[in-house]
Amino acid sequence: VSVSSEDVFIKRSDFVADEKVHQLVKIPSEEMEKRSNKVIGRVEVELDGRFCAIRTRETNLGNFLCDVASTSVEADCVIINSGSMRIDEVIPAGEITVKILNRLLPILDSIVVLELTGADLLKVLENSVSQIPKLEGRFGQVSGITFKYSAKKPAGERVLMDSVLVDGKPIDLVREYKVAMNHFMSLGKDGYEVFVGKRLLIDDEEGVPLSTSVINYFRTINVLRGWEKCTSKHKQHLISISKKQELVRGVSMAFEARKSPSLRSQKAVDYDPVAQVTKQMEALLFNDFLSKLREPQQDGNTMWSKLRNHVERKDRDNCLVAPKCEGRIICIDDS
Repeated sequence: VSVSSEDVFIKRSDFVADEKVHQLVKIPSEEMEKRSNKVIGRVEVELDGRFCAIRTRETNLGNFLCDVASTSVEADCVIINSGSMRIDEVIPAGEITVKILNRLLPILDSIVVLELTGADLLKVLENSVSQIPKLEGRFGQVSGITFKYSAKKPAGERVLMDSVLVDGKPIDLVREYKVAMNHFMSLGKDGYEVFVGKRLLIDDEEGVPLSTSVINYFRTINVLRGWEKCTSKHKQHLISISKKQELVRGVSMAFEARKSPSLRSQKAVDYDPVAQVTKQMEALLFNDFLSKLREPQQDGNTMWSKLRNHVERKDRDNCLVAPKCEGRIICIDDS
């Protein structure tokens, strides 16, 4: 059997567009272009999404996306594979459009939450850095966790365990953590087999796609700045859900202290039911928040209205989107 081929060069000018088909396609194409050019928000700095960066080290874009994920689900930490971030370029400072977001996160993959032990979480981090210096999508961007590693060590032994901090505290290998990621990772893809079979706290139907969370995040900023009207009483906050819950616990603690001044001399663990209010939070509550509680009571000036106002102030502090690298992932070989 013989096979022959011939190159046939087709020029666009050789064909005339069918007018009926052209008109049929024109309107939806123009509408789609209009929607894709819609501005959803703005950033004050360049966001580094180049594969050579985001698949080998911490970047400000990865930090931003993971921080946004932490505002939409309750989790101790977030890890998202860089392979889900597809733009492969530096996003310039300025307006972020739907088109840019679609190029960055083209896959509608929901954020899910699994329950993992500290030992499991350590395996997750090992897999994340196991293929460096290859530009593999398994490399994870993170939020709520920091660690150091050496790419000179064998895969599976690269992470320095003593350097791993979750929410600023040394990792506890037997403690159970709530870990957020995308649905793709939770299925064991990109080498994350450790996720398979773990207890699912938020599944892909309950979670929202990361791209949707980004849109909601910018929408909250637009509402707080008065650029957009709030069409719902529910809105995504700009601080993580875990921090928001810490504020709730703190407000309850502050009101208890106000009712019984003797409690102020006690340690937080004595009267905080969750016993997780940090020293910094305690100082904030008694120096800043309690002073506001002494203000004259007005209609609607309840504990919860004060909480809402306090959370909104925290949100306003984050209205400028200018993420940066913070030393969340450090390769000791570089130093």
